[in-house]
Amino acid sequence: MRLVAHFDEWVARAPVSHRDLSIGRIIYATIGLLTIWRADFAAALPAAAYRPPWGPFRLISGPPPAWAISLLTLALAGCLAFLLIGFFTRTASLATAALLVTLFGFGYSFYQIDHTIMLAVVPLVMAWSSWGSHFSIDSARSRDRPGQPWTPRVLALALGICYASAGWAKLRTGWLDPHIHTSLEYFLGRTPTTTDAIKAVMLAHPSPLFWEAVDVGTVVLELGVIVSVLWWPAFRILIACATVFHLGILLILSIHFFYNIPAYAMFVPWYTLWPLRYREWRLRPRAIVAVVAGAAIVAIVAWKVSSLPHAPVYETAGRLVIITAAAAGSAFLVSTFGSAASRLWRGRPRPRAGSRETLEASP
Repeated sequence: MRLVAHFDEWVARAPVSHRDLSIGRIIYATIGLLTIWRADFAAALPAAAYRPPWGPFRLISGPPPAWAISLLTLALAGCLAFLLIGFFTRTASLATAALLVTLFGFGYSFYQIDHTIMLAVVPLVMAWSSWGSHFSIDSARSRDRPGQPWTPRVLALALGICYASAGWAKLRTGWLDPHIHTSLEYFLGRTPTTTDAIKAVMLAHPSPLFWEAVDVGTVVLELGVIVSVLWWPAFRILIACATVFHLGILLILSIHFFYNIPAYAMFVPWYTLWPLRYREWRLRPRAIVAVVAGAAIVAIVAWKVSSLPHAPVYETAGRLVIITAAAAGSAFLVSTFGSAASRLWRGRPRPRAGSRETLEASP
């Protein structure tokens, strides 16, 4: 029983409060509306090429028509807008996850599968959290539901599993072989899409030691995240390193992989860093209708913009998310290691490891 009590305490221990999760909800919804994932291309591909992986989509003979996928995308934009304002937050969270999985299922049934699953995992897990308890219409209507304290830990575990699956695949396929620099091979294969200045520097100084360090660092990072779930300070350091890693991939390989960054936002103490002065308000029915109508307009505009051919919003927003996250992650790393070095230099005792705060006790 004592072991169970310690486990329950460990699960409920979180580095964030209810307000932090609520701000994370707004960030997730904003990123989602700016980078709506579309599967329209699936309707234009031949049905003979429809080969979904094992799962429920094998029960479907082919992708739905374009208008059906477009309606699913519009519904996704609406759910993201509801998440933004915190209106029926739990229902909107579950609907967002279901719609994303559905669109992924149709889009990834033609052999190629991208690593976008965390976009759906975040609302699926956080639906049971308290991320609708502040800065939301639900809180203004006193309809916010109490959240479960285990959600940050479960989300961290899901993120660790995603990274571990990628790291294990690399470990099994020779990424740590000192005679094969896999990162260099990827770089050389994508040089047409790499910035000329970066390409020139990399090719002018093809250091084997550098590329081997990149290979090893990638595997260590991806396999280390799931281990760091046991201790919040280590987990935060690794996801901060991951933001810098995403920026390096963007600069070197021109791959704007931002799909995990909304998950990182759930582990940032936003309210501690930026304590907003506000008080909970109560909205009248007319005001609620106006806010919901405004959110619906935002959803329609985001859906329409995302459907424009050659629209630069998706890639531009993705790059901006990566750069902003890398800047925040770098600042956190400098602050963390700078404080540790200062304490070590002055001989001060190290603070207790890990936060003892639980979401149940958070304001």
